[in-house]
Amino acid sequence: MSVGITTVELPGVNSDDLQKRLRKRHRILTQSMADNRRAPEIRGLRVTPNVYTTTAELDRLVTALKAA
Repeated sequence: MSVGITTVELPGVNSDDLQKRLRKRHRILTQSMADNRRAPEIRGLRVTPNVYTTTAELDRLVTALKAA
């Protein structure tokens, strides 16, 4: 069993707004890292796929991010 955690930042795109847009339009759950007091240098979206995440779901995320 394993998990992958990454943070994706799109220049010029507000992470809070992107998180809401992905949830509302695409039903994709992410976590905005904007205004994180413990790590203020980290901005963007935290994405945490796991062993149950399919490649089709990852493709859906990438397509949604490209649209953003």
